Parts: sequence; C-alpha cells; structure tokens
Amino acid sequence: MIPEGRFQCVCCDYYTVVDRHSFEVCPVCYWEDDGSTMARLDVESRSNHMTLRDARKSFEAIGAIDQSAVSLVVSASERAGLRRELRATYH
Repeated sequence: MIPEGRFQCVCCDYYTVVDRHSFEVCPVCYWEDDGSTMARLDVESRSNHMTLRDARKSFEAIGAIDQSAVSLVVSASERAGLRRELRATYH
C-alpha cells in the first residue's frame, strides 16, 4: 500500500504527494507535480506534455494520465484505501 501523503495530487485528487511542486510523480495517475494548479487547467505542462484538464479526463477514463502510463500506476485495489476528495473540473 502507498503511504498516504499530505497533499492532494492536482490530477487524480488522491492525497499521495509528499512535497508539492517538487516534480514528484504520483503513483496513482503518473502526473509529475510541476506546480500546475486547477486555475491553469488548459495550460500545457512542460513536464507532462499535456494540459491538466486532458490528464484529469484521461485519468477518469483509463486510470492514468495517458495510455503509456497505465502499466506504471498502482492498481485500483491498491488505491482503494487512499483518501480522495474530488474537485470539480468545469468544461
């Protein structure tokens, strides 16, 4: 099981990030925490090569920021015990 972190991942909304803005990769969705925020959903992340909005949509659809990361993230059963608070993404 992944130890629960203190901060919420901006992509998947799970509390897995130990140190914000430190380029830590979330084990749940594979988003690299480059300092992106919900206020900048449509700005392309240099680290992740996509927008946060696109990554959030992808996570909801396939469980990772993109198809190439699916095999790199934890399973649904491994994330079942983690805290998650969904934040709205307005389209």
